[in-house]
Amino acid sequence: MAENRIKYSKLKIRLLAIACMFLLLLFLIFSLRNQPQIIEEYYSNGIYTVIRQEFQFLFNYIPFSFGDVLYIIIIVSLLTGIYRLFRLLIGQFQKAGHVFLGFIFKLEIAVAAFYILWALNYFRQPAQERLKLQNYEYKVAELLMVTSMLIDSANQSRASLETSDFNVAQEQIVEPAINAINRLSSFNPPL
Repeated sequence: MAENRIKYSKLKIRLLAIACMFLLLLFLIFSLRNQPQIIEEYYSNGIYTVIRQEFQFLFNYIPFSFGDVLYIIIIVSLLTGIYRLFRLLIGQFQKAGHVFLGFIFKLEIAVAAFYILWALNYFRQPAQERLKLQNYEYKVAELLMVTSMLIDSANQSRASLETSDFNVAQEQIVEPAINAINRLSSFNPPL
């Protein structure tokens, strides 16, 4: 009986520690929310440029969307965790508490990773300010005119192609594409 109280007490301490870490994380993230200059200077133009370059290096050579695989893993993990939790709630309440703590801990790690790896960019200065654009109200007629011009230009470019242009070896396409990607990745400032 005393052993169960000690385990229950340790469980409460762990739960409190995890809750405090999560609250601290939320406080840090949302205190940065109102500091777009700090986000811009230290995250977007500092830390994130390294993260972006590493991700480009890692994921540009994978012939499928890594994000889609990650979503599938997350959904399967969530469903499995919920199933285990409900199954344990029926007979083993204390073990269910440990599973729940593990779930909360993993959720905290996922939230922290999401914000550190990408989501702090949501708190950046708006692109309109960064690029010094003027706020201009476009009329539907103006947008339709530009869209029509772009469609006509694309159609003219397509009409100028000959049948031989479509019979190009993959190697002839890949090298210029890689060069274009390298030129675009060095674009400064990164949007």
